[in-house]
Amino acid sequence: MNIKDAVNIMNSNDTIDVYLGDNKVWIEKINEKNKTVDVRYLDGGKTERVSVSMIMQDDYLVNEICNFIQSNNYGVLATNYDCYPLSSPVIYYANQKNEIYIPSVGGNKFKNLGNNNNVCLLVNTEYEDYNKIKGVQVFGKAEVYDKHSQDFKNVCRNIKDEEIILNDNTKIIKISPIKMIYLNSLGDGERRKYEVERRKYEID
Repeated sequence: MNIKDAVNIMNSNDTIDVYLGDNKVWIEKINEKNKTVDVRYLDGGKTERVSVSMIMQDDYLVNEICNFIQSNNYGVLATNYDCYPLSSPVIYYANQKNEIYIPSVGGNKFKNLGNNNNVCLLVNTEYEDYNKIKGVQVFGKAEVYDKHSQDFKNVCRNIKDEEIILNDNTKIIKISPIKMIYLNSLGDGERRKYEVERRKYEID
């Protein structure tokens, strides 16, 4: 967020959700000279002065996460393997609801999903250092569609790889997100972490 956005929110007659990390806050004062804002935590009443860039309006956050997911198509899928996490590099495709579709021809991940359909997909930029990375963890429930199911045919329109769709061994994993944790420390190197529940980013 920038100073102009903060001023508009303070002057608005509408209720606009604003977040500092995972916490909902209220903007009490804007310090334009040093680009900081005084915010009050709604759940505890504590007041804190922070850089205006650390404040995120709900709609902006959702759009930023959606754009990041849809502008990439490579990630790492974590499934549960005998009480241990198993990570698999995958190519994915996302629709406007951020439902994730992963075509694959095999691997232990399918066996794992048969026992436990809780998954996490990590999508991130190239790792430069601890203070220079952007990424999102998508937590959700997975469904597996095999080649001969109607569901497979229905979701094929989301897959842009015709070769893998034509492979008789291909299955499609659909992830319906429940929660996303988004980290962005690119630009000024300031680490900003946000958690978004499904109800906030679902698009009808």
